[in-house]
Amino acid sequence: GTSASLSLRAGCPVHSSGDHFLCGAEDGTVSWFDTDLSTKPYKVLRLGLSRAASKNAAGAGAAISALAFHPRRPLFVACCDDATVHVYHGMVYADLMSNPTVIPLKTFRRVHTVPKTGEGVTATCFHPRQPWLFTAGADGDVHLFCD
Repeated sequence: GTSASLSLRAGCPVHSSGDHFLCGAEDGTVSWFDTDLSTKPYKVLRLGLSRAASKNAAGAGAAISALAFHPRRPLFVACCDDATVHVYHGMVYADLMSNPTVIPLKTFRRVHTVPKTGEGVTATCFHPRQPWLFTAGADGDVHLFCD
């Protein structure tokens, strides 16, 4: 199953509703789970799999290194070892008959690069009220994205 390849270092952030959570995998996928629907992922996002530069020796995408939901806005972020940051609109509806909406908004490339180790973004979080995203990387820098 998917549990064997999940990346523990990315964590599994829980949406503020309490019914949804994300899990990152070593193969570059992010699984969105809706606990009201099933024990299987509602949606699987394949990040960085189309770019040859982000492929590891096994042919899979770069590992997911960090994940976060915004605490108040319909946003979430997935960061990869290939130094990319993927920002998504992730709307969860109070109506149980409506499935969550997931729309890619922006991808930032080469955010934190350390060529010798292959590590990129190591941590991420959102500002509690503003739509601001912070990332920290293996290069020792912290970046703020605010537009």
